[in-house]
Amino acid sequence: MRSIPLWPRPNELSFSKESIQSEEYFRSVLLWASEKGAEEYTFLSLEEWPGKNESLSDLEIFSLRPDSSLSKDREISLLVPPLLFQKTLVFWEVAPKSLSHSFFHIVEKISQFRKQASEFFGCDFSAEPNFVWREKLSLPYSVLTQDKLWEKKHLGERISLPLSLSQVFFLGSLFGIENISSLEWVKEEGTELESVVSDFIRVRMKSKFGNLLSALGKISEDEVGKYEPYPFFSFSLQILIQACILAEAWDELVSRWIEERPRREEAPTKIREWTAKETHAHAEEGFEILFEERSILLLDKYADRSDRFLLQRLEKEYSDARKFFELESYNKKKELDEIRIPEALSKVSAHSSLSWPEDLQSVWSEIGESYKENLENLLQERKKITSLVPEQGGKTAESWNILLTFRSE
Repeated sequence: MRSIPLWPRPNELSFSKESIQSEEYFRSVLLWASEKGAEEYTFLSLEEWPGKNESLSDLEIFSLRPDSSLSKDREISLLVPPLLFQKTLVFWEVAPKSLSHSFFHIVEKISQFRKQASEFFGCDFSAEPNFVWREKLSLPYSVLTQDKLWEKKHLGERISLPLSLSQVFFLGSLFGIENISSLEWVKEEGTELESVVSDFIRVRMKSKFGNLLSALGKISEDEVGKYEPYPFFSFSLQILIQACILAEAWDELVSRWIEERPRREEAPTKIREWTAKETHAHAEEGFEILFEERSILLLDKYADRSDRFLLQRLEKEYSDARKFFELESYNKKKELDEIRIPEALSKVSAHSSLSWPEDLQSVWSEIGESYKENLENLLQERKKITSLVPEQGGKTAESWNILLTFRSE
């Protein structure tokens, strides 16, 4: 049974692209889903994705029938593709201020920029850039093996097939950032011009926002497209910011071409000139860059927002991370109190109650000392655990640093 969600490609649906009507779109998606084996459908607000763990069975489910129609009180998103998960089709209800809506709005802009670039340069860029996802072979549950999304295994990791930006968003949001050891943007190298364009995009991303990328994860010194995401920011926020940085780079490329209007045959030379003029920003350490005005405005610009969304989201991320760290501390404390310390005490007690022949006393004494040392270490570890994380609100870089200091302890 399919466990990885499936969504329709535009060419698999039949409706008027010039004037999309919700009912027409709804019926077209139902027909597609029926052909894919769907038996039922439901609605989920984009406000609730990602981050909710409830089962689909907790939602209101409708039987998929040929005469199914869209209720007038439902407003489904025409921007975010519906998902087919096993036998259930999920329609997204409109939530313009949600992270998911903003993400797909940015993806749409990237697609428009790439389409313009294709027309200007005579290339054929796909609608979305592709990424390669790596996960540890030691994971108890593999996202990539479920629908044969992996291509090869290397150095203890399973490496995915190239995945579109939308696929990465859905999969990463579904299965969590802990499954991803690294994410790498796939360079497009079909032709010389495509390779030159990819080089410009990479260099532009690093020169303008390399410090912002480094706040999200450990980035490669040589390849800005590859990074290891930090686990304390949600995957959805990280891929949203990465999409904004990609959008800015493609926007800059298209804008320069329109401004200078070179001949098409000059494209490789001209783009190389632009690439050489990009200056590399000095990467700033810490989270300060996340709270800088240019980072805040970057998200608002490409998501067509004016509410300083990044700051709002960072507050939510802080609250979620704080709760997670508190639960982590509670579980760690419980394990020490109920399992590890009692076991260590019993070993020390058992050792002191037994005696061994004189020729084994030295070895037996060393064993006893190791038991005592282990117990002392566990008691010290227990002493350091704080039950409550100090509430700092997540509105400043300092508050995040305090939070992560708490976790490291």
